[in-house]
Amino acid sequence: MIENGLYPENSKLPSESELSHMRGISRMTLRQALLLLQEDRYIVMRLGSGSYVSKVPSEKRAGLEKKDKPGLYKLAVWQQRA
Repeated sequence: MIENGLYPENSKLPSESELSHMRGISRMTLRQALLLLQEDRYIVMRLGSGSYVSKVPSEKRAGLEKKDKPGLYKLAVWQQRA
C-alpha cells in the first residue's frame, strides 16, 4: 500500500480498525505490522492523531529479516497482498 503509492510520503494512513478490516486480519496483527514499519522508520505513529507515512521503501521487503519478531508470517502475507 505504501510501496505502490496508494499512501505517499506524509500522508495519513486509515485507522487501525479500518486497515485491519481492509486486509482481513486482526487488529493485533495489524498493530504488530505497524510497529515493525515504525521501527524501520517507514511510518510515524502519533498518539491520538494516527499513523503517517514518513518514507517510501526503495525496495520490496516482506520483513523476513525480522524472523525473531512475533507475527512475522502474517506480516509477510499482509505486505505481499498489498
